[in-house]
Parts: sequence; structure tokens; C-alpha cells
Amino acid sequence: MLLGRLSNTLTVDQKGRIVVPSRLRESVGLADEEPADFQVGCLVDNCLYLHTEDQHQAFLDNFEQVLGETAQDRMLKTILNSSFVQVSTDKANRLSIPSFLLKKAGIKKEVVVVGMRERVEIWDAAVHAAMEAKHRSEFELRLEEALERAGKLNRRRDEGDDQHD
Repeated sequence: MLLGRLSNTLTVDQKGRIVVPSRLRESVGLADEEPADFQVGCLVDNCLYLHTEDQHQAFLDNFEQVLGETAQDRMLKTILNSSFVQVSTDKANRLSIPSFLLKKAGIKKEVVVVGMRERVEIWDAAVHAAMEAKHRSEFELRLEEALERAGKLNRRRDEGDDQHD
């Protein structure tokens, strides 16, 4: 799946369509002339989540593993499932996104596409820029902490490898 941000922004046309970039199509193993089905939804981050059918099934399976049949869990499952719709690309590799999802995510015209391994996030370009600016210092602090932990983890692995030699 696509990893990282696409270098250019995409434009949402008047009918709520965006062109699915070839880099994204290639990352999920699709030829340009082949129609593609996706699940698109808006959950908690003011962006759209775009899943392939396989990714969406894995996403739902993860929830099924942790949710039971309590009233709260049933309500969560219902809202989760109703937050997504199936969409397909047309012959021009455009994806039609329902207007209610564009509105819920605050998407107006220009979007940023970010590959997150298990999903693709589609952000309104201005919302994404504001989010990055707002959280820049927190990101740098957390990144430093994560790098330190990762370094310690790698050192422990290396030490474990040395003990087995």
C-alpha cells in the first residue's frame, strides 16, 4: 500500500470526484484501465479513510476481535459500519466521494493524500497544513522519544544476537 504523502495536491471536482493517482493504483496492484473498488469513510480525524476491500475487511476484523455484544459495542459497530460506503473508480480513474463524507471531513477543493500502510488518508489541504503546524512541536518531542526507544530496542536486539553467537 502507498506509504507517505503524495507530492502534489489533488483537486476535487464539482461532482465530488478525485483522480486516483497511478502511484496509489500501482501500490494496490491495479492496472490503469482496471476498475477498482474501495471503501471510504470519515471517522475521527477530520479526514477520509480509504481502504481497499481487503484492508477494510481486516479493519473490521480487528474491531470484531475486541468488541462484544453489549449495547455500547453494538452501537459502536453500527456507527462504524455506517461511516463507510463502497465506491468504485470510473473509466477515467476517478473516485466519486459522496458529498456527506466530503462535508464531514471538511474537504472543499484541494486534498492531500497520505499513505498510512493499512489505509490512505485524504485530507483537505488547508486542514492538513493547520494540523501539521499545530502539532509540530509535539511531533518533534514524541519523535525524539520514539527514536530513543527504538534505539534502545535495537541495542537490546543486538545484545541478544551477541549472546547467541
